[in-house]
Amino acid sequence: MAAVFLAVICLCIYGCVSDQEEKTITAEPGRDVSLPCRAGHDGDIDAVELSRPDLDPKDVLLYRDGRIETENQHPSYQNRVDLQDRQMKDGDVSLILKKVTTDDTGTYECSVHQRGRNRRKRDIESKSIIHLEVSPPGRGHLGLTVGLSAVGIIVMVVVGVWIYKRRTRLLLPVTQSDLNQ
Repeated sequence: MAAVFLAVICLCIYGCVSDQEEKTITAEPGRDVSLPCRAGHDGDIDAVELSRPDLDPKDVLLYRDGRIETENQHPSYQNRVDLQDRQMKDGDVSLILKKVTTDDTGTYECSVHQRGRNRRKRDIESKSIIHLEVSPPGRGHLGLTVGLSAVGIIVMVVVGVWIYKRRTRLLLPVTQSDLNQ
């Protein structure tokens, strides 16, 4: 029992201090999207890698030695992805994905490779996981569309019933007893 308790405590501590974070981003087709990624510690940034493990090749962007390498980049991302700020101020290495399509929906991994400032931390790697959901046009507003359609139908039925009742009152045949009154 103590071993299970200790394992749970270790997992909780690891989850709290891990350099890996997860984000979910939703976007509309045709828009540019910022995929957040940060360097975890102080130090010079050697490389930034954005990948999608479900693709072959999996590289979406590889920035190394001050330039973007396109040799192993997946063809659908060529000329569509860039660093938001090439100076990477304050460890912000967010990436811009231009003109997203529904095919861009997926899970992305951003890895930042750094040189540590002291001898003990020579190489540091920070990871972020980004879930991108690109919804086809109109899909994101399905609930609103259904709700407004239902309200419209109800209003039409109420108005129709009111008009029907009003017309039937006006069109009732007049009897002799109605005239005598």
